[in-house]
Amino acid sequence: PKTYTYQSDEHGRKLYKHFCPTCGTTVSLTTERFPSGRVMMIGTLDDPSLVKVDTHMFADEAFSWVTYPEDHVVYAKHRINEDGTPAAPLTKSTGN
Repeated sequence: PKTYTYQSDEHGRKLYKHFCPTCGTTVSLTTERFPSGRVMMIGTLDDPSLVKVDTHMFADEAFSWVTYPEDHVVYAKHRINEDGTPAAPLTKSTGN
């Protein structure tokens, strides 16, 4: 994939968007803050059932009709606050 680098206006760190050079579809994201982590776009996988999803971040940006499975952990923003402390998860089923 090709990579587009974006520097956040909010916190100043870089985000790296990895995309298909042919169609431009985003395949994954990596970040300056967590260089060993990778966010995969599950819709780009041939078999998404092979990936276990149990945590959701940035729920405050989701459509109002989105709900989450009862056993999943949901965060309004990131799971780690800017000061490095763990963020508190939201109510499981509604993301509120």
